[in-house]
Amino acid sequence: MRTKPTFGHKFEQIFGHKFGNKFGYQNGKKPYLFLRFVLYFSILFFSLACQESTNQMQNASATATDSTYTPIFEEKALDHLSELQEKTVAAPSLLQQELALQKKIDSLETRLLPKKYKDLWIKPQIIEGSEAENPTYQLILYASLAEGGEEILQEIKLNYAFNASKITHCVYRAGKIWICSQEAYSANTNCGIYEINKKSLKLIYQNQVDYDPAKSALQAARQAAISGEIEKSVFLYDKVIYPQNYMNPKDEALRLLHNAHLKAQDFYEQGRYDSAVQTIEAFFGFWGAGYLKKFEDEAHFLATFESPNSRLQAIQVQRMLSDYGLYLLKAGRYRDALAWNTYVFSFSATIPFAVLRLADTHHEREELEKAKFYYQEYIKIATEKKESVPDYVRQRLQSYESLPKSLSKGTY
Repeated sequence: MRTKPTFGHKFEQIFGHKFGNKFGYQNGKKPYLFLRFVLYFSILFFSLACQESTNQMQNASATATDSTYTPIFEEKALDHLSELQEKTVAAPSLLQQELALQKKIDSLETRLLPKKYKDLWIKPQIIEGSEAENPTYQLILYASLAEGGEEILQEIKLNYAFNASKITHCVYRAGKIWICSQEAYSANTNCGIYEINKKSLKLIYQNQVDYDPAKSALQAARQAAISGEIEKSVFLYDKVIYPQNYMNPKDEALRLLHNAHLKAQDFYEQGRYDSAVQTIEAFFGFWGAGYLKKFEDEAHFLATFESPNSRLQAIQVQRMLSDYGLYLLKAGRYRDALAWNTYVFSFSATIPFAVLRLADTHHEREELEKAKFYYQEYIKIATEKKESVPDYVRQRLQSYESLPKSLSKGTY
């Protein structure tokens, strides 16, 4: 009966008797475990290397053909909005012209340039119309020479919206050159994306993308507010370029106030009064919230919220602003509480909770005559509106009757 040859026999037949014996194939023995491991991992490594190479080719292809592709540095524009402003860079003198913005191509690797060049620049040039008449531009690509002077390399026709007075980016990233400009009176930025011919140093147009950091900042600010991240929200609101074109500041302030109040109320119910105060203080860091501190009287206040399109009704705003006074009081900040609750009372004199806050503040400051007056006012208004009066109010009023007048003047 013919036996099936073992792996050892085959190895011996191919590589010779001595070589086979050396690695343990003598007398048909199975190969050593070590050699099996070597063969197995060699095959595995080769397979993984092939797969990685395939993936890289596929990714490169996708990047080159996907017109919606935007690099990380654009997707993270919110973190680098200050970079959108034009940086002053000294341009070579030969091509300087009045009112013509020139921009160096940032981050361009020097190894891509011939030794005679230091760096590349672009300069807008009007080819139709004039600066006052909605002109059409082309770009001049030129190089500054290592030994001084400049050399024009290319005239580039523009087939996308371009604002020569506000070039925001001219940068080399991931093998592409991005030339971006911001639209007039808008934060929307249009970018032309170019390949660079490394031999001729000519730019080859690929596609166009646009992004709007103001719109992104506004959306992010609203989302942060909903999540209770009030400080972050205020920071993002500050990053909205041309804010009056993107939002109604008063309406946005009410949106933020609502979310800040929800967060502060959470802290209040947990007994974290300082955190509640800090939340509302963070809200007032929003530049659009300033008008909520400037009401002259009740008529002025009510007129601000009489519109049916107002995000919040007057009574809701009064409640939220009054609650800030409560947080100050509970946090032991009596001087601040008095100032704020007096202000809220100035346009809420007929609102029970606003009067009660002021009475409580005077009580905590041991200004008992004033506390007595405002508690009595509160009871009268609450009774007219058929609201129940807390027991502690009547108890305090009763206790004032037995105190000497000298103790009612206040110690603050």
